[in-house]
Order: sequence, then C-alpha cells, then structure tokens
Amino acid sequence: MATTIDDKISLFTKVIFEKLENEYNEKKQRLIERYEAEKSAIEAKLKKKLEERISDASRDANVKKDHMVSKAKAAAHFEVLRKREELLERLYDEIREKIRHFLDTPEYLEFLKDALIRVTSRFPRDEKVYYILTPEDFRKHEQEIRSFLQSLKPEGEFEVVIGDSNMLG
Repeated sequence: MATTIDDKISLFTKVIFEKLENEYNEKKQRLIERYEAEKSAIEAKLKKKLEERISDASRDANVKKDHMVSKAKAAAHFEVLRKREELLERLYDEIREKIRHFLDTPEYLEFLKDALIRVTSRFPRDEKVYYILTPEDFRKHEQEIRSFLQSLKPEGEFEVVIGDSNMLG
C-alpha cells in the first residue's frame, strides 16, 4: 500500500496537533497547578490573618471583660465599705446618744468613781496622777470627785484637769 502525500500531510498534521495539544494540556495543567498553589497560599495567609485577628479580638474582649469585672468588684467593694462606714457612724451616733443619757443617771457617778479607782490602782502610791475629766463631769460632780480622789490619794499627789468638750464621760 502506498502512502500518498495527503496521507503523509494528514499524519504529519495529526502528529503536530497531538503534540501541540499535549503541550497545551501540560502548560494548562502547570498554570492550573501554579494558580491553585497561589490560591492555597493566599487562602492560608488570609486564614492565618483571620485567626490572628480573631485571637486579638478575643484577647481584647477578655481584657475588657476582666477590666469590667475588676471595676465592678472594686465598685462593689467600695459600696460595701461605704455602707460599713454608714453603719459604723450610725452605731457611733446611737452609742453617743446612750452615753449622753447615761451621763444624766445616778449610776453614772458610781461608774465614774469605779473608773477613778481602777486608774488610781495602776499607779504607785507616791506618784502624782493627772485625772482628765470632761467639762460637764467637772461642772456637775466637782465636789464629789475631789472628795473621792482625796480618799484615794493624798492632796498634792493628784491633779484634776479639764479635758476637751468633745470628750464623752
């Protein structure tokens, strides 16, 4: 069988087209692979940046939350302290009022004498003792206090001093 020129040209054309098609497919595959690799790299980079931003946002949110919790705890602590101060002040006022009422009772003079005995017993017999009394006690009970102190210590070994008017009993 004899091959004609047309057959040879056809075969040659077929071989060239196959070769061109193979080269085209190889180049196309390499381009696709290169673009896929770039796409994966870009996606990985974006994913990493996204994770970093999420991590940063989470960390910032935790810091803000901790700050808010700390601030709330501090506010609650200060509120407790303020309430405590209010309660103490109210108690002090009630105690001061009870003391003021007690100062006007006959039992107070006995209490005062007992306190003078306890103070006097803490000092040696020959040592001079200074007794500080409120202006109100001194005004109301001066004679009783002086005579009582003279029964505890000889004259000259004690001195009665008038204290501040803010003193109670």
